[in-house]
Amino acid sequence: MPSYKAGYQRDNDEKVLRGLLCETEGKLRKTSLELEQLRIELKEAQTGRAKALETVKCLQSELDRERARVDEGESLVRRFAAERKSLQQQLRNLELALEHAEATINRGTAAKL
Repeated sequence: MPSYKAGYQRDNDEKVLRGLLCETEGKLRKTSLELEQLRIELKEAQTGRAKALETVKCLQSELDRERARVDEGESLVRRFAAERKSLQQQLRNLELALEHAEATINRGTAAKL
């Protein structure tokens, strides 16, 4: 009887161990699948990050070009403002010269009379 009990216990232990082994293998497969899914998600995230960085670089280049255009526009505005001021001064000088010429003509006409 002791050998029957020992054999029964050994069979029972083997069944328990096989059950634990199957359970462990199942958990291992599940963990492997989860790990593979995480690798895929990581790769997608890295790809997304790379695309985002490329987009940022493109936007930065576009921003730099726009800033250059704004700087160029501001330079033109300053140049035109200086030119306008110069032309206004020239116009004022011409108006003064015209007034002086008219005054001279009026004096000459008055002197002849």
